[in-house]
Amino acid sequence: MRFTEPPTNSIENPGFNATNWGFPDKAKDVENDFGGNFGGPVEVPFWKGGDHRTFFFANFEAFRVRGGLSQPTLSIPSLAERQGDFRDWVDPEHPDVLIPIYDPATRQQFMGCDGETPNVICETDPRLVNSLAKSGSSFLPTPTKLGALNNYVAPAIPAFLGTDAYTITEKVDQYIGSKDHISKCFITSTCGTTFTSLPETISDSGTSFKRTSVWRVGWDHTFNPKVVNHLGFGFSRRQVLWRRIDGRFADKLPQIPGVAAHEYPPQ
Repeated sequence: MRFTEPPTNSIENPGFNATNWGFPDKAKDVENDFGGNFGGPVEVPFWKGGDHRTFFFANFEAFRVRGGLSQPTLSIPSLAERQGDFRDWVDPEHPDVLIPIYDPATRQQFMGCDGETPNVICETDPRLVNSLAKSGSSFLPTPTKLGALNNYVAPAIPAFLGTDAYTITEKVDQYIGSKDHISKCFITSTCGTTFTSLPETISDSGTSFKRTSVWRVGWDHTFNPKVVNHLGFGFSRRQVLWRRIDGRFADKLPQIPGVAAHEYPPQ
């Protein structure tokens, strides 16, 4: 056995990346590409010497990404809004003008407990106390900026499929005499990406997974210096899967009374 190539490790240095427009810091982006290969002759008992020769080759490569080049900016309920105070819900072009929040029962603007505070739902309102939204909002992250819009800078996410990927290649060559060569090759490649801008419990993102496998067998027979026959058989299979990542948290989310089951989270 001999190594044909030493293991390699390539690292993406985020220090050379640019800072996103409007962000004080660079997004976390750590990428590692590593692997190695080896091969050589194989001595099989009772099948060695002469013109019977066996060789093998194997290769492994892996790719890992943590973070990404971009950070999305989202609009999530502010801390005040989660308590029923919507006084930050203003016209973007006229910050001093409130956008009215209406009571769906009376079609009148919410005016607080004293009746004089626009866009505030009274804290004793039974609808606010019993609302599923109030318990559901406990899973929201804390806004990173003030205001009702564009107030949360999410962690950096990858922009491509394959944040966790690997490829395995193995090949065996068998020479029988001077006229026959039989080879067998197998390649499998797997890549998956989990992406979410919000905590997994309330995320509507998911995990993408892809696996590609290739098998091939070949037989070369030399009839004479001018005639060579090649017989080959190959098979390829590709599997693609996507699933949401919040499924296992269905029993932790607020549950609507009276439904048949709570096995799946709401969209």
